[in-house]
Amino acid sequence: MEAVLAERGRQDVAVERQACLWNCTRPCSVILRDTERFTYVTGSHVPQRAQAEAILAWFDLHGATETGEVPFRAWPQAMRGHFIARIPPAKP
Repeated sequence: MEAVLAERGRQDVAVERQACLWNCTRPCSVILRDTERFTYVTGSHVPQRAQAEAILAWFDLHGATETGEVPFRAWPQAMRGHFIARIPPAKP
């Protein structure tokens, strides 16, 4: 993911590494979040470039929505089957 972001000159997406997300049955886990939209917990990703590109493509779709709800028909094929939870934005 970090290599894909660097190659594309994307500084608008931050990668925060975590030692463990307690998702032992579905590693590699990725959380897609921002401060205003739904957050998504995903898992069962393979550490390959194509998957990183699919994660970024989905996150871009997420960012283009008001709520973070991306219609299933718009999801990249490589993101289907990876979603575990959807979390509403925290209210101040």
